[in-house]
Amino acid sequence: MSPNAVFGTLFSSRTKELRWMALVTGFAFIIWIDIAVFLYVIFFGLKELNLADLIGTVATTPQGALFLVVGNLVGAGLGMAVFSITAISFPMLLHKDVDFITAMITSVKCVIANRRIMISWAIFIAFLLAISLASVLLGMIVVLPLLGHATWHLYRRAIRYDEAIESNTDEKE
Repeated sequence: MSPNAVFGTLFSSRTKELRWMALVTGFAFIIWIDIAVFLYVIFFGLKELNLADLIGTVATTPQGALFLVVGNLVGAGLGMAVFSITAISFPMLLHKDVDFITAMITSVKCVIANRRIMISWAIFIAFLLAISLASVLLGMIVVLPLLGHATWHLYRRAIRYDEAIESNTDEKE
């Protein structure tokens, strides 16, 4: 493949939508951090805790335990929301000529239609990323390409399934 073909793909109109999707994901990350800071301030005020004090407070006080539970529940909810809008949208934007809003809507519909499978997939991704984190990020060398490849196959099956549903609905009408 020539360098012109690679750079042509990077700057094509299709990747413009991919850039918008990356912006949405980046914005979700900023919101996530803001909510984490807000929860910290709610539970601990404006006093600064170093990491050792924070871990000790979370492990030994009821206030810290509640912070841990609420923080994890809020984080899981935000994580599921971001997963829902991105699970299918990134591969779709690479595969089809659609706008990022259509890709996000399709992704959310797919996650809702296949709740059990998609929640299992999200938990599996979290598990693999936790292993990578435990290996001081060296596991990412293997995990990220593996997840990318698996996500592509998941997308291809899910969209084929969704297209079959749409065609069956059109035939019944």
